[in-house]
Amino acid sequence: MGKGLLHRLLVLVLLAAAVPDGVMALPPSSLPVVDRLPQPGTVFPAPRAAGLVTVASRRLPPPDPVLRIEPEDDQGSDRRVEPMTWYVMTAVSAHLAGGDEGGQALDTLEAWARAGALEYLAPAGSRGSLVRSRYTLKRALLPILAGYAVLRRDLDLSTTRRGTIEAWLARLVALAEPADGPVSARNNHRYMRDAVALAWASLSGDAAAFRAALDDCVAAIAAQRPDGGWPLELERGPRALWYQRHAIASLVAAAEIAAAQGIDLYAVDLDGRSLHAAIGLLLDGIDAARAGRMGGQDLGFLERRGNGRHYMAWAGAYAARFPGHPNSRRLQDLLAGEPRPLVDDYSGGDVMALVRGGRGVQGSGEV
Repeated sequence: MGKGLLHRLLVLVLLAAAVPDGVMALPPSSLPVVDRLPQPGTVFPAPRAAGLVTVASRRLPPPDPVLRIEPEDDQGSDRRVEPMTWYVMTAVSAHLAGGDEGGQALDTLEAWARAGALEYLAPAGSRGSLVRSRYTLKRALLPILAGYAVLRRDLDLSTTRRGTIEAWLARLVALAEPADGPVSARNNHRYMRDAVALAWASLSGDAAAFRAALDDCVAAIAAQRPDGGWPLELERGPRALWYQRHAIASLVAAAEIAAAQGIDLYAVDLDGRSLHAAIGLLLDGIDAARAGRMGGQDLGFLERRGNGRHYMAWAGAYAARFPGHPNSRRLQDLLAGEPRPLVDDYSGGDVMALVRGGRGVQGSGEV
């Protein structure tokens, strides 16, 4: 049995065994074969554009690498990793605006690779599991992969340097891959893993891995309720909207990575289940929470975080791709007062710098 068919059957078995009533399983014939990637090595389009407004107001010194990921409890990630990803996101943003930060960023990635940064995952929390450590790693990987793809494209790398960095990235992707338990294998943790898998497959030019990750992204859309909500996220009480937004962020990132290869995840519509439906439900929920009809919801994701990130950064990519969509107009109104640019690990970095100039994607509705 071929690996592709085996992967498809596994996805269908997991969906059939685990999804709640009313959630659609993925039709086995809905995905054509991806034989090759038209843009191998590309994660996001990320063209260089002088004068681009970037997040970097001053050159940041490279932070020391974190060698061991060691979250402190059941809920949080290891925040010591955040300076590493912030450095990569800001340096790549400045590079795309025409600055000379790219060389130092590449030196830093090589130094981290030689040090074995992020390669030790410590058990955390009351159960001593690796869930939070893998979550931390996946969160760091998307901006690192996206940033390295830009630097590899634009700068002259020796074969040795490229081999050192990419062997390290391959080790990190492998560490992030395993699913941790039946819930984390089907919720926002999994969708973040899917975005990372698409990014790595795009960077490495692995068409089979890209296809497998694409299957998983469509399975994530199929796992919605008919109204566009993900059951496992909306069961979280006062953080229901928080985690609906979390799932959207990873899948919009995945859709933009797929778009760079000419594939349209946004067009996937399974009896009304789609990324557009998921975003519409989030916006309706925000309106309801603000009007007091959905009390107690944590809407902190609508404001820039103290660490510089903005959890709604994905909205910039979506609104730019669909300027006339009702969701886009609502997102623009919602975020009108937020200073630009919006930057976030879950979206790969400085979103508008990364997706600016992206070419059109297929409009057939197929993936």
